Amino acid sequence: MAEDARGVSIRTVVVGILSIVLLIGMLWVADPRRFVDILSQASLGILGLVLLLYFLNVLTKGLRWYLLLNLSDIKTPFRMALSFAVVGLSVSSVTPGRVAGEPVRAYLIRERTGLPFGTGLATVFTERIMDLLVLAMLGVIGLALIIPLLPLAGGLAIALFIVLVVVFFVAVVYLALHLAMLDRLSHWFVRVASRITKRPSLKWEKAASDITSNFSEGFRSILRSRRSVATTFGLTTVIWLNEASRVFLVMFALAPDSVPFVGFVLIASTLASLLGALVPGGTFNAALIAMVFGAAGVSLSLATTAGLLMTFTSIWILVPVGITILIRNTRKGRVKEILAIEAAKSSESRE
Repeated sequence: MAEDARGVSIRTVVVGILSIVLLIGMLWVADPRRFVDILSQASLGILGLVLLLYFLNVLTKGLRWYLLLNLSDIKTPFRMALSFAVVGLSVSSVTPGRVAGEPVRAYLIRERTGLPFGTGLATVFTERIMDLLVLAMLGVIGLALIIPLLPLAGGLAIALFIVLVVVFFVAVVYLALHLAMLDRLSHWFVRVASRITKRPSLKWEKAASDITSNFSEGFRSILRSRRSVATTFGLTTVIWLNEASRVFLVMFALAPDSVPFVGFVLIASTLASLLGALVPGGTFNAALIAMVFGAAGVSLSLATTAGLLMTFTSIWILVPVGITILIRNTRKGRVKEILAIEAAKSSESRE
């Protein structure tokens, strides 16, 4: 266990250093003095609107998860769903791949409500599937708008990426709907992990079967509720249109005369949302937005400043909030555990 913890710590440190190096590199490319000069001339009113839209997006994501959770027999208060959604977003933002926050959410909701872990995973999986579909649609629209303005290689690269996203979408949905295949895959992962850790796998295989069974049934149950699917898909569309609007407004706040064509804004938002997860901390999001805006003819300093400002007005604000909520709930869980132990000891002493 200690070795695993050290391994995780080393990976976390390495990825954290990579994020910091990328951030410093972007600031150097933008020219720190030019970066400060651009920020000093930004419209504070529009930046305030950018912040407001971000927090509205967080509320919308909380509402979407709340609706999905309440399709089960166990009803979850909106405040709890929102707070755990914030925790999930925060954890995902500081870990590579942006997937660590999803099991954390499912775990927290299980601890507080008793909702099976697999069922909780089904709700966050549904969210990610809807995100992929909406982002692919926005990417197609953006590409269609700017294809005449792109070199052939650039247009083909973006088109190929969107096709890969759609193929991945189809593959994971197919897998989620076929329990036997999903069960075999989970058992294979358990056996591989067992060989690596040199621990018996039978207990973990049983746990994996329970999780996959609850996950598959939870996902099917969500799909059977067409009204809920339509509502949450509508909210997902609002979420990502909001994000694209934020990208546009950040550029407008910095330089109203240099805002790229709407197609570039959609592509920048789509690529940042889909590929930004490769590096935590939001630095890769900023780099992708800067790259797309640079390709649209925006100066390097201005494009980089816009990308960094998108990160500053989202991830860097939410992460401390999420960490605070997580610590608070962890302490609550620990207190509850201690009280249960003391109650058991008291009962034994009376006997």
